[in-house]
Amino acid sequence: MTKLLNEKNISEKTTGLYKLITFPSFYGGLQKALGATEARLRTVQDWIAPTPKSRILDLGCGPAPLVPLLQFSQYHGIDLNEDHVAHARSKYGSQTITFESGAAQELVPALEGPFDRVICSGFLHHLADEDVIGLIDILTCKLSPEGYIASVEPVFLPRQRMIARGLKLMDSGQHIRTQDTWQVLLAPYLQEQKITHDLLRLPYDHIWIKLGQPSAKTGLI
Repeated sequence: MTKLLNEKNISEKTTGLYKLITFPSFYGGLQKALGATEARLRTVQDWIAPTPKSRILDLGCGPAPLVPLLQFSQYHGIDLNEDHVAHARSKYGSQTITFESGAAQELVPALEGPFDRVICSGFLHHLADEDVIGLIDILTCKLSPEGYIASVEPVFLPRQRMIARGLKLMDSGQHIRTQDTWQVLLAPYLQEQKITHDLLRLPYDHIWIKLGQPSAKTGLI
């Protein structure tokens, strides 16, 4: 039986200064300062690539900054932070744009699929290895035949720039992995991956990941 993912399974710093990011206004201001608006647009265009007919599931959706950038027929966002979900619901909620607050592995099994895109960017590095695999197992069962899971995550690299590495050590997520570790962990599902160094205004490195059914043909870029 897959272990349920809840607040106790999510490894992140939430006290002191880290508590500030749980507030939608602070989170939005910080993200804007880092250049996240441009980064999200690039991610949507280059990696998520939705269409007007796409059914989208967004895990760790926060206050839903992706909604204005996406094309879709239906969008459903999930986040543990009730304040973020309430903010997103008040700003974007409609018959085709819905939100839930709670743990992904508790909520996803009950969702009616299939989904053409599952977004979990900046979410997986908050989860331990066994919880990542448990969640991906559930999500791949909810994909349409041409659907995939899209994620962009921080990554440790050999000879990484000192500033980039230092910023990752300060991240609230406690499971930032090396490229090799990500590849081994996700190997059964991995369709594509790439590394970029220029997604944010600060020196930072990301791994871009596409995941699908374990039987899907894999290819690395």
